Amino acid sequence: MSDPRPTRRGLLALAPAAALVPAGAAVAAPHPDAELLAAVARFRATHDAQAAIYNDPDETIDDDARDAAWNVHEPEHHAALDALCAARATTLEGIVARGVMLAEYAPDWLDPEWSGEYVDDRQLMSLLRDLVAMGEPRNP
Repeated sequence: MSDPRPTRRGLLALAPAAALVPAGAAVAAPHPDAELLAAVARFRATHDAQAAIYNDPDETIDDDARDAAWNVHEPEHHAALDALCAARATTLEGIVARGVMLAEYAPDWLDPEWSGEYVDDRQLMSLLRDLVAMGEPRNP
């Protein structure tokens, strides 16, 4: 006959996870730029979807079919861009992630000489180049 009393393992399996954290134990705080980093990931995912649709090397899909395929992703792409633009970077990791993502999206902006004589563009391009040097772009 089995023992009707619960085992320690059985009781632990029923306990909520928070109850198992020792009193006074440090709980990791969320990353200060969690919202921005999530927005970068969402934007990259939609940009990757766009690239997969429009960068067909065999050109087996006509433009109307590509546009129709992209229309499924476009609302999320715009929502991700809105979230990305609304989020403020508060850490070096956050600002570098934003810069690296922008450089992946617009790689021509990594060359300050590309813009010609526009002082603001050249300075922004230099800033972007420096941010990317601190990070790791997926498509340098």
